Amino acid sequence: MREEFYKRRSNELRVAKVFWIAFLGGVPFYFFLLYYLKSINATATLNPEILSTFAILLGFVGALDLVFAFYYPRIIQKFRKDLPPWHSVYIIRLALVEAIAIYGLLIGFMGANWEFAIPFFIASGGGIFLLYPSEEKLGISKSL
Repeated sequence: MREEFYKRRSNELRVAKVFWIAFLGGVPFYFFLLYYLKSINATATLNPEILSTFAILLGFVGALDLVFAFYYPRIIQKFRKDLPPWHSVYIIRLALVEAIAIYGLLIGFMGANWEFAIPFFIASGGGIFLLYPSEEKLGISKSL
């Protein structure tokens, strides 16, 4: 019984690390996709005023995503007494942070310069690094 418990706990942490690696790998993928699109001039060009307004709007939404990703477990506990399985909570948190890199890809694709897009990739990668899985962060029980 004890061995089975420790084996299950180890497997859960391993699964979380696979999710983490997959989401972290998405950030450089989006960056290099944007690099490729810019190198072949396949990006759109928008009016600079509209583009800067859109960049500010996506920056604000990205900041909200980042904050919400870190407070999501606390927020959901206020509305539900039984917290959903850690898998769903952790995947939602990672997806919220990865969405920021997608915002950077979108801004760059719409014709913004690199100085507008790169902060989105940095924020996303940094946020995913901060969500590195551990038993404490995932709420995986350490005892029987």
